[in-house]
Amino acid sequence: MNYLKLFKNHSEYESFISGDTMMTPDVSHCIAEKDVHYTKKKFDNEYLTFEALESGTFTLTIGSGVTTGDVTSVSYSLDNGETWTTTNNVDGQQVVITTPTVNAGDEVLWKGNAIRMGNGANQTFINVFFTSVFSSTAKFNARGNVMSLLYGDDFKGKVSLNGKTYCFFCLFYNARKLVNCKNISLPATTLVDYCYYYMFNECTSLTTAPELPATTLAKDCYSAMFYNCTSLTTAPELPATTLASYCYSHMFASCTSLTTAPSVLSATTLAERCYQSMFYNCVSLTTAPQLPATTLANSCYYGMFQRCKSLTVAPELPATTLAQYCYQEMFDGCESLTVAPELPATALKGNCYSTMFTDCTSLTTAPQLPATTLANSCYLGMFQRCKSLTVAPELPATRLSSFCYANMFNGCKSLATAPELPATTLTVSCYANMFRDCTNLTTAPQLPATTLAQRCYQSMFQGCTSLTVAPELPATTLVGTVSCYANMFRDCTSLTVAPELPATTLAIDCYSSMFYGCTSLTTAPPALPATTLGAVSGCYANMFRDCTNLTTTPELPATMLANSCYLGMFYGCTSLTTASELPATTLTQSCYSSMFQGCTSLTVAPELPATTLARICYQSMFQGCTSLNYFKVPVSDYDTIVNKDEIYSFSELSNREGKLYLYDEGFVEDNRFMNQFIGWTLYFNDEEIGIIERDNGGDGYGEYYP
Repeated sequence: MNYLKLFKNHSEYESFISGDTMMTPDVSHCIAEKDVHYTKKKFDNEYLTFEALESGTFTLTIGSGVTTGDVTSVSYSLDNGETWTTTNNVDGQQVVITTPTVNAGDEVLWKGNAIRMGNGANQTFINVFFTSVFSSTAKFNARGNVMSLLYGDDFKGKVSLNGKTYCFFCLFYNARKLVNCKNISLPATTLVDYCYYYMFNECTSLTTAPELPATTLAKDCYSAMFYNCTSLTTAPELPATTLASYCYSHMFASCTSLTTAPSVLSATTLAERCYQSMFYNCVSLTTAPQLPATTLANSCYYGMFQRCKSLTVAPELPATTLAQYCYQEMFDGCESLTVAPELPATALKGNCYSTMFTDCTSLTTAPQLPATTLANSCYLGMFQRCKSLTVAPELPATRLSSFCYANMFNGCKSLATAPELPATTLTVSCYANMFRDCTNLTTAPQLPATTLAQRCYQSMFQGCTSLTVAPELPATTLVGTVSCYANMFRDCTSLTVAPELPATTLAIDCYSSMFYGCTSLTTAPPALPATTLGAVSGCYANMFRDCTNLTTTPELPATMLANSCYLGMFYGCTSLTTASELPATTLTQSCYSSMFQGCTSLTVAPELPATTLARICYQSMFQGCTSLNYFKVPVSDYDTIVNKDEIYSFSELSNREGKLYLYDEGFVEDNRFMNQFIGWTLYFNDEEIGIIERDNGGDGYGEYYP
């Protein structure tokens, strides 16, 4: 029964409730002011109580890893505490306590004699062998003081959990029939590590959460407390001002019906991973709490609102001094977010903004980024796949760090203009994938750097299908810069002219696949001037592969080759009609493999003067060159050729018309070699001999006539 009371005015009401009254009204009405005051009922003095909403039973399972030193006994009452049924715990055994069947409206009271309900031994994730878990066959509401499980009849006024690590760990784990626990009292103001860890995890029918009054927290105290409570709509206020590592980590993760977060998270000094993934996948959440903190910690906001697909407004982030990973993935996948918060920090830390707004597909404008001195991976993937972003922020930094801009605008399909990039000295992967798949980008920024680094430009503009002009690339030495230009303009299908590439000292894979798939490219650099490739394997591999409009190749003056140096370099260049000279006389493994494969318009093969061959050096070099009709081997001494097996790599040229020029009888007498040119006209020492035919008799290879 509710207690209602009338007061003449507000002053009389204040005097009454502040006096030594025995009972506070549930509802108070002040006549003069016409206002009504409601007094919230407290449940601190009630045993933990379950109210059945339908017929069924309740069960408490004490895991076999919970010792008698943790839990001595647990009791329940079906008659409002008049009588109790007590069950003692047994070491090394699972103890199951199940009530008789109760009806809708019946209540079950619980108390215990325990230090803690779980101990978390060997705990790496949920393991119910080391805790006590409630379950039921009936839907129910819960209320009352959870401390009655620890202190029995002496629970009133107990507010400390000292010495009780993991005390309520997983207590209602997977209690899918629990509907309302708003009136459960969790009165502790002194918390301990893991005290409420996973407490209501997987309570998929739970609609309301209890108050959490503690202001000083402990490690993982609320971690995953309501994880996957898919019916929970409102989060409780969280008044704590002193945090601990992981204290709120995944607290409401995957609460897919949650629409209301706490209004503010008041702490101004944070702890490591304190808010990590706190609202992860809360797809119905539209408004974030205020975040006034100015002193951050490593990973403090990591993934805090990740995949909150309905979040439209981000909270202010006033901190000017950052920490490593502090904002990483904070708004990743917030598809409805249209405006990013200001980010005033000028001193950055490693990964501080990495993937912060990845997949924010409605974000149109990026915040200013004033920092001039960067940190490793600081902007890594920051706006990746923000497909509505039209304007990029200025990036004034001249001193870069490894991966600092890598993937920063990858997949920003509406971005038309890139910011200036003034740095002249680059770092490992600093621009890697920076504008990849920015399909609306028409103009690239100038790239004045002359000192490069490993993978610095790797895939920087890959898939920028509207890019028509490439920037100048002035670097002349690439020593040690593995893959520096690899895939840089790959699949830039509107690019028509390649920039000059003046470098004379190269690196492994430095130009690998640089213009691969640039189907509009008609002009290659006039020359690739390096003459010594040496140990830089793959330096030109697939460089112009599938450039279907390229008609001429750059000069290739190198005489000292490297493994796979020209592998697939012009593969699929179907408009290529002539090839540049290949002057090297000593070859390397796979150096020319598939170099001109699929060049269906190529009519004249470059001369092949090499006498020192290497494993699969010519493999598939001219495979699919269906128009090729000129082949010259200017070697004048067949016997000097090292690794002769490699000259048998041209079988795909047989059975067509063409001119074969040879200068030593050893080639003519080599049936396996000649068998590759059936139907060609043989020219020996530049004198026409006749059509090459094969006689199937003799040694099995036949003889060549005339």
